[in-house]
Amino acid sequence: MGDREAAIQAAISDIDAGVFLSQRAAAKAYNIPQSTISTRIRGRQSNQASHVYQQRLTPEQEDFLVQWILEEDARAFPPSHARAREMANRILRMNGDHRPVGKHWMAAFLKRNPRVASVVGRKIEAARAEGATPVQISAFLELFERTRTRLGIRAEDIWNMDETGKALGVCANTRVLASSQKKKAYHQSPENREWASVIECVSATGKKLRCSVIFKGKSLQSTWFPAIIPEWLYTASENGWTSNAIGVEWLERVFLPETALLEDRWRMLILDGHVGKALATANIRAAQLETENRRLYSQLEALKPQQPRKKVRVDPNQRFADVDTIMVAVQASQLLQAQRDVNAEEKAAERTAAETAAQTLQSMCTEWQL
Repeated sequence: MGDREAAIQAAISDIDAGVFLSQRAAAKAYNIPQSTISTRIRGRQSNQASHVYQQRLTPEQEDFLVQWILEEDARAFPPSHARAREMANRILRMNGDHRPVGKHWMAAFLKRNPRVASVVGRKIEAARAEGATPVQISAFLELFERTRTRLGIRAEDIWNMDETGKALGVCANTRVLASSQKKKAYHQSPENREWASVIECVSATGKKLRCSVIFKGKSLQSTWFPAIIPEWLYTASENGWTSNAIGVEWLERVFLPETALLEDRWRMLILDGHVGKALATANIRAAQLETENRRLYSQLEALKPQQPRKKVRVDPNQRFADVDTIMVAVQASQLLQAQRDVNAEEKAAERTAAETAAQTLQSMCTEWQL
């Protein structure tokens, strides 16, 4: 029953109960034409009820189809338009009607059954869909609140990290049938395709860290990138997913440096089990200690006492030399220069004598040979 039909039935009930003394007052209260209320009181049926015989499926069969859609949606398997049409055709074949539903049947079906609607379906991993039970979610929320309260963790220090990506040849979002109370529905997707993964991290206050992109391959290739790329962390793995080494690298180069605090406070990092395998406790502790060591070393360097310059008191009257001191310095300089000249002359004489002796010895050897 639609909203308009429900309003008509409520207006007629209030008139019968004496809430309204006239049809005009009831029509004004429920924003319904008075003629509609008048014809209904006289026994006229609604358009939907009067055309039930023209429907391919009976109201009971359509109720069954609606319930099936809601159950599939609750299991994270919301049916697509084609799948719902196939179910309707199967019901018709059970009735002996082998003619498929028409191309406008889906629009009329949704109009007659406002409990379901056509929404955008988004993929979700099978493990996440199967693990998101009310019991597990309640247990997680209790553990989260207990840990946050015990350690006094602030909202800006709570971070959520997850791995997402794009599968080759798969459309991201499709139209599916789900509860009309939803704006979008999640449907499970297979995990056996090639992926280019992205590690994202955001805080409870909306602050985000640099993304880490993981390509499938042995190493990064320059042909994969355009001329201008964001300043993110880029790496590669054999399957395009997170590995132990990539997880530790993300901790050391992205999370720990970009969330470092000036004061000593706890930080909380929330991640799922798939990514958590790559970020083992030992790896997290090792990366944290290395970052802490670098931070403490920088603080120690900043705290080292600087050697102050020794201040010497100088008499302003003695800052410039007097005439006698200048004359003594000039005489000392002249004496030093004269001594250098004498030494140079002595070295020149010694060098000349050595050359003469060498020439004499050479001439004697020449005469002996002759």
